[in-house]
Amino acid sequence: MNKNFTFHLLGLVHLPVTKKYCHCAFTQKVHKLTRMLLNKGHTVFLYGTGYTDIEHKNLHFIQCATISDIRKEWGQGDNRYELGYNLAGGFRHDINKPISETRKKFNANAIKHINLNKKPDHFLLLSQGSYQKSIADNVDLYLKAEFGIGYRGSYAKFRAFESSYIQNFTYGSENPRQSINGRYYDRVIPNYFEKDLFTFNNKPEDYLCYLGRIIERKGISTAMKPKDRFQRFPSSRTDAEMDQFRKVFTDWTDDIERDVEKNYFPMKTNYCSYWGKKCKFWELCVYGVGEKYIEQNFIVDETKGGGK
Repeated sequence: MNKNFTFHLLGLVHLPVTKKYCHCAFTQKVHKLTRMLLNKGHTVFLYGTGYTDIEHKNLHFIQCATISDIRKEWGQGDNRYELGYNLAGGFRHDINKPISETRKKFNANAIKHINLNKKPDHFLLLSQGSYQKSIADNVDLYLKAEFGIGYRGSYAKFRAFESSYIQNFTYGSENPRQSINGRYYDRVIPNYFEKDLFTFNNKPEDYLCYLGRIIERKGISTAMKPKDRFQRFPSSRTDAEMDQFRKVFTDWTDDIERDVEKNYFPMKTNYCSYWGKKCKFWELCVYGVGEKYIEQNFIVDETKGGGK
């Protein structure tokens, strides 16, 4: 027997749930999952910021913060963008910083409206794990689940992971050398995509297209040869520049990955200045973050080249 359910789905604080912002992986998952649930006949209460472009008779959008709140909290005075900042220009929403006023407002409104609309058999869907735990703790719905775990910091009783790798990593981190019993109700559900956005070609050309952050765990090492890793890339750099960058990149990837694991970030490194006063390749940095983050965490050496 088919049964329709009700889901309370938490969006992000700093972005509206629209196609326009789907280059953010979390926003994309929230946007797609909302539409999939609605198309299956379920009811969705979507808690977000500003607005959503999803329209459906079974959708109830709850505005927990406004675009003005975003501009006030994170805007940099750039009025070309409705958010007040250029999302593609290096902005990074750091969830490790102290809770912001906008996030406090979002959480309070989400808690208020979930408690107004909830019933015991409703689902609470968390898009960012422990980051949204305070909301979950204050609405007390048993059926709370994380629906797309590709991050550290998951905690819910019911969890769907994006890959077997992150599932095994999570279980091993939480229970090192303990019971081999897992959770039979957890699932691996790979990230979904819209097939209508892609054209199938049964006669592919002879090249490898890689989409993702340029870090090891995203699978970049599966390229046929290390020297071919950056053969195709969305960059305006010259062939000579990219040839040299490949050499530098393969030298420092493992060291930086170890620093990340240890949460140790050296405050001085020559590699940030390898290309001169301002590195030309910061947008391809192994951290996958913007220039501002590097400027805040590294002292850039004015001397070109050199060792660690």
